[in-house]
Amino acid sequence: MQDLQQELNNLRSDLNKAITIIKERGKTKAIAERDYRVALAKEILKLRSEGMPITIISDLCRRNEKIAELKMNRV
Repeated sequence: MQDLQQELNNLRSDLNKAITIIKERGKTKAIAERDYRVALAKEILKLRSEGMPITIISDLCRRNEKIAELKMNRV
């Protein structure tokens, strides 16, 4: 009976560790997504205020190295 209790405690501990890791990874991913979206929006507004045609703005934003780096980090 004590073996089962010990195994249950070990599994509970492993589960708590996994929950903590998932929470940290989720927060990191959410921050990366936010940073990407904010940078993309700023770049779109900047290009639009410079009179850039709307049809090519998304292509120009994708070639921006900073935005491309942020997009890569959000995955």
